[in-house]
Amino acid sequence: MHQKRNFAADSESGTRSCDHVIVALKLAHKGRDQCYQTSTHHHRSNSLATSGIRPNLLTEQHLTETSPCDHRDVDTMLINFPANATGLARLPTELLLEIISHFPSPPLKASMFYCLIVGGKELTERSAALVSLSQTCKTYRQIFLPLLWEKLEAFQCTDPKVEVRPDLPEWQKKVTGDIIRQLETVTIRDPALADHVQSVSFTLTEYSQDLYPRIAQCLPLLPRLTTVQIFGLEFKGSTDALRGAFENVVVPSVTTLAIPNGGHVVFPSFPNVLNIVCNFFYESSREDFLKKVIEHYPNAHRVHLCGLLLSPLLEMMIHRFPYLREIGPIALYTGINELPLRLLGRLRNLRLVKLTLVPRDYGYNDRWDVWSVSPCVMTVLDTLRQIPAGAKEVKKLIINSTFTDQTEVYVGRGTERLVSLQSV
Repeated sequence: MHQKRNFAADSESGTRSCDHVIVALKLAHKGRDQCYQTSTHHHRSNSLATSGIRPNLLTEQHLTETSPCDHRDVDTMLINFPANATGLARLPTELLLEIISHFPSPPLKASMFYCLIVGGKELTERSAALVSLSQTCKTYRQIFLPLLWEKLEAFQCTDPKVEVRPDLPEWQKKVTGDIIRQLETVTIRDPALADHVQSVSFTLTEYSQDLYPRIAQCLPLLPRLTTVQIFGLEFKGSTDALRGAFENVVVPSVTTLAIPNGGHVVFPSFPNVLNIVCNFFYESSREDFLKKVIEHYPNAHRVHLCGLLLSPLLEMMIHRFPYLREIGPIALYTGINELPLRLLGRLRNLRLVKLTLVPRDYGYNDRWDVWSVSPCVMTVLDTLRQIPAGAKEVKKLIINSTFTDQTEVYVGRGTERLVSLQSV
């Protein structure tokens, strides 16, 4: 336990060091907005008119609020300045990328609640920092512009004047405007940027449902898109609106899909998905959603459902997804049947198992006997070890506790015995 605390302390210390550098970067480029304020204001009012292009994606209702500064104007301004070869610009690219990696994005299994409350402001800081850095100098632009457009994110309103309430029309209007602005930029203003986009994380609201078809039609224009993350859809008629929008749309490049359970209607549009994450459930059961996944993605490598896996769902996944590489979190409690745990050996590609220790009777009794589940843990360790694997392939068992908020990790290679990292 001491080693774990020391490691955590070292990690925290390293994070603080990176935080200081991040603050320095922000302060160094704080004047960027003032530098370009006049030019960008002029551009916002005239760019579409002077280009002669009328985007099919936008309606007049959204145009005035969502048209951003065209990044090509920044290129024109920066070309008149010599390359910056001093100060922060001389830092190695690897170090700059390491700093940016400390800005979080929504985890794939994140719920809307997490993004709005728990994640809060932190989840939107990455994009804001990359915008500033990419408009600082030519050196930084070459590094940070691809990173800026690598992820299209519009899952919450960033306007501090708007209350954080997804049911408010003003909140929905702001989020919808952000979605349209980003898609318009990479598909109409500068299609070359589409090559950078690898993931999208959008909140689809009732306000934006008339634009679902146009949003769907943009996704096939992103050739390197591999991850689609959708929040929202918690209103009457959302499933029908989504089904109609994606009816004739196919995005073969996507391999990871994170959606609410009502989003299963888009499965036919993403035929090559290997990783499925359900980030919210309403109006139906997890079993119903799982049956839809089985129907469309029998070769899935990862299937994550909200909450913990109990015996019926666990057995269904083991029998119907033979190529799973990861499974869990499996609820582990006093009196659990070990048979489903032994069945894990049927998954010949399994490399990661997640267990979660919960009270007896799954939350209805506070009595807890940790020793009563030790045989179950040993069963999983032994079953995972015996699955054939290459000598250098890593297997991992992660055990979380709902009582102490602690995590224990066992790691091994090939068919070697898995060892706790706390004992190394």
